Amino acid sequence: MKRHAIYGYELLKNIPGIPPSIALTALQHHEREDGQGYPQGKSGKDIHLHAKIVAIADVFHAMSSSSGHAVL
Repeated sequence: MKRHAIYGYELLKNIPGIPPSIALTALQHHEREDGQGYPQGKSGKDIHLHAKIVAIADVFHAMSSSSGHAVL
């Protein structure tokens, strides 16, 4: 499960026309400000702003839907 961020990054990083920030967002969207996230344990300013925004949306979706999506 935790490898999906790496898989997404690997799929996106070499697609022509996609900005590198998109692949980086896929990689970092489960990182946390305190460094307790995954896959790299990044924290604070080392996490791309877009990844932080996607993380907020992901948590909101998990809390407000009945999809069974787990918050990790």
